[in-house]
Formats: sequence, C-alpha cells, structure tokens
Amino acid sequence: MSYSGQRIYRQCLWCDRPFHVWRFQLKRPNRGKFCSNLCYAASRRAFSDALVNGRLEAILVEERKQAKAERLSRSSDTATYAQMERRYADQHLPAG
Repeated sequence: MSYSGQRIYRQCLWCDRPFHVWRFQLKRPNRGKFCSNLCYAASRRAFSDALVNGRLEAILVEERKQAKAERLSRSSDTATYAQMERRYADQHLPAG
C-alpha cells in the first residue's frame, strides 16, 4: 500500500525524536505532532498534572483575559455586566 504525496519529517513535541508524517495527516486536527501514542499520553498526563497543581495559571491568565474581552465585545454593547450575568445564569445554570 502506498500513499501519494510527500513525507515530511517533524520532531515529536514530547521527546524531540524525528518521525515522518504524510501531508494528509497534517490537515487533520491533533495529527502529526507526536511520534507515538505513549508520547501523546505522557504529554496529556503532564499537562493535566500541571493544570491541577496550578503551574499553568501564569501562562493561561493572559489567554483567559483575551477570551473574556472577546466574549464581552461580541455580546450586545448596550447590555450591562449584570444583565449578561443574568442571561448566562438563565441559559446555563440549573434553576434553584
């Protein structure tokens, strides 16, 4: 079985080992980044542990601020923050 296209060599995000990837794999999300399932699982485990321990907070704080600012700018400009909170609670939180 042969694939048409060119092989591309990339480095694994986790272990930096070079491995080859076909172009069609790069077009799919989350493909062509890790050399094996073991490296993928190890990176997910390390990320989860860092998130639980709070080590990622300094990195993610700017991303969260940007996401919140974008979300607020997309909502109606005339609505106050209290109105937006009430609308969110009505849509997403259980009635209690």
